[in-house]
Amino acid sequence: LPFPYLPPRVRVAAMASYVIAGRADDIAFARAEYAAKQIEAACPNVFFQFEMKHTSEWHDFFKSVLRKYDFVGFPEDFRGPLVWTLEGDLIGDAPAFIQEVCIQKYGIKDVPALSDPRFKFIVEDNGQQVKMQQNRQKHGPPLAEKCEAAWAKTERLVAPRSYDQKRHFISHGGALEGWVPS
Repeated sequence: LPFPYLPPRVRVAAMASYVIAGRADDIAFARAEYAAKQIEAACPNVFFQFEMKHTSEWHDFFKSVLRKYDFVGFPEDFRGPLVWTLEGDLIGDAPAFIQEVCIQKYGIKDVPALSDPRFKFIVEDNGQQVKMQQNRQKHGPPLAEKCEAAWAKTERLVAPRSYDQKRHFISHGGALEGWVPS
């Protein structure tokens, strides 16, 4: 057995990776995200990728996923979330993910109901993240990132100075340290 220290319901031979895609303002997406994070905490070899979309972007994104992976059987107005593996195997919607992956495969039984108030906070946080992503796409990276990128470019142009000697001295009652360049 590859992991003899894990209970049988959690044994997995290889890394598992899933994609959970949905609207940022969707409580069902928040519940699936919460359950996925519970699995990640319990099983370090399982990874999830979250694709949060603004409501206005969801329909086009959803249609592109259906075309890319050849998923069929979903209505045109499917509101999500949609779950699949990185290998392209469809899991389904949030209830299918909770039942098949969380409960049956990994034994996570304590997934709160959709009415749990913590999901409202997750939805608010997801909405803020999507707004930040949209702002970044529209206006580019923040000033700090632009400065760091510019500095990284100049580091290749200017050789770092080397110093041969360190000197200590006192000036106006304060101790100072000076370095003499080579």
